Amino acid sequence: MKPLEIDKSTRFNITLEFLIVIIAGVISTMGVYYKLSSDIEEAKQLPKPSVTKEEYELKDQLLRTTVDNIDKKVDKIDQRLEKMEERLMR
Repeated sequence: MKPLEIDKSTRFNITLEFLIVIIAGVISTMGVYYKLSSDIEEAKQLPKPSVTKEEYELKDQLLRTTVDNIDKKVDKIDQRLEKMEERLMR
């Protein structure tokens, strides 16, 4: 495949439809950019969420307890499954 060479005599044909699509794409991209910028500025003005150390510790403890309980239940289910497999293999 031959590389594309561009010089003074190179011509591009751009249809009106293609030009409209390009302009619409640029306008759309600019709109999204300005909308996101305004959303970011608005978020900067909002008060920061206040999570106290005590609240964090309580949530952490609750999550750890829940995970431990789930782990114990999974172990019990695993033991039951092993017993069932032993009974089936007999």
